[in-house]
Amino acid sequence: MNTTGIKIKKVREIKNIEQEYMAKQLGISINSYRRYEQLEANITPDLLRQIAEVLDVSPAQIEGFNEGMTLNYHHIQDHAMGFNQGTVHQYVIDKKIETLYENTIELLQDKIALLEKKLAEKK
Repeated sequence: MNTTGIKIKKVREIKNIEQEYMAKQLGISINSYRRYEQLEANITPDLLRQIAEVLDVSPAQIEGFNEGMTLNYHHIQDHAMGFNQGTVHQYVIDKKIETLYENTIELLQDKIALLEKKLAEKK
C-alpha cells in the first residue's frame, strides 16, 4: 500500500501548515488536496515534487518519513486556572543524528560498565 499521502499529512502537520494553504499553493481545490492525503487519489512524481516544494522538504524526505523518528516536546503553560494550556512541538530526527545519538549512548554504556568494573575491583 502506498502511504505517501499519509506521510505528506504528517510532514504538513509537523510544519504546522493547513490543508487550505497547501491547496492554494498547488492551485487545486481543498477537496482535491484532501483526497491525496486520504489516499483516495494517485500522487504523481511531479505532484510530489510540488508538494515537497511547498513543505520546504525534498520528495525523498517525504517518501522516507518515519513517524517513529519524530520527537514530541510537550510544553504546558501554567495559568491561574491550572495546567490547561499546551502546545506540542514535533521535530523530525535525521538518520545521521539518530546514528550519532545511538553511538554516543553505546559509548556511555561502555564507559559505565568500565567504571563499575573498576569500582568493584577496589572493594
